[in-house]
Amino acid sequence: MIKKKISHLLLKTDKNLVKVEEFFLVIIFLGLISLIAIQVICRYWLKLPTPWAEELARFSFVWIAYLGASLATHYKENITIDLIDFMYGKILQGAKLEKLKYILSFLNLVLVIAFLTAFSFICFNFLSNVAQLGQTSNSTNISMLIPMSSIFVGAMLITFHYIVDFYQSIIMKNNQNMEVK
Repeated sequence: MIKKKISHLLLKTDKNLVKVEEFFLVIIFLGLISLIAIQVICRYWLKLPTPWAEELARFSFVWIAYLGASLATHYKENITIDLIDFMYGKILQGAKLEKLKYILSFLNLVLVIAFLTAFSFICFNFLSNVAQLGQTSNSTNISMLIPMSSIFVGAMLITFHYIVDFYQSIIMKNNQNMEVK
């Protein structure tokens, strides 16, 4: 019963988080397009320099990259190397190949989650230093915490999506296998 509640909460949180990510991606994308349009109009038609538009567009692009990476992780659209199928697909058949895939998938998820967790802590420490220094951008004079926090937020979201993937592909699969036996 508790496992079902945890599973339901985890999957519902993941679903809602994806909706929020997609919403912010759309908003930031529209902002990016608007900023670039303003920059083009000001630069080529009005002959006015707009360094602030370029800077905000650059910051927007960084946020898009990390939020997009998080969504790619959720939808399992990241670049993968299917070397196991290629190398061992002809040698191993059936259950042995599936077991090897399962073990390697488990190891992959554990290592990726460990790396992303460590990376998130490093990013958090870095952001703490940036906050103490009070660094601001040149043109817009906004805190550099805003663009730099995209790395931390993206890493945390990617970590969460990998934890959900780990839960679905490893924990749930083990529960199903135990119920079948």
